Amino acid sequence: MRIGYSRDIHKISRSKELYLGGVFFPGEAGHEATSDGDIILHALSEAILTALSMEDLGSYYKEEESKNLSSLTILDFAIAQLRKKNMQISNVVISFTSEHILLSPKKNKIFANLQRILKVNSDQLSVTATRWEDKDNQYSECVVSLIVD
Repeated sequence: MRIGYSRDIHKISRSKELYLGGVFFPGEAGHEATSDGDIILHALSEAILTALSMEDLGSYYKEEESKNLSSLTILDFAIAQLRKKNMQISNVVISFTSEHILLSPKKNKIFANLQRILKVNSDQLSVTATRWEDKDNQYSECVVSLIVD
């Protein structure tokens, strides 16, 4: 068994649209980022890579090459690496933290989207949310456990 962990933190940006877990949140401020700034998918992707003893996302996606890149593309890359190494996901735990955004209205949609993309059962995935008192930043953390396929 292997375990990976990642945390992704971004400043809030009124000039960007908000995507979390591959789901669009209309009317909500997004994150300052070169890509679409989906901090849930960033943390998930990097947690997969760290479980595979690979480098961080910045090693594979240079800022100048990532303008408006969909975070789904980043996750696809991480999943491809997982398959190349004959590993499969055993368990995923995602925690989203924000003062402004309430995940609950779209939490089920995020869960279903991630379950479909990762091809995991509902008992292999957990998506939680909590609040904190930082009005300028939001973050997401992810822990992934992998087993040999």
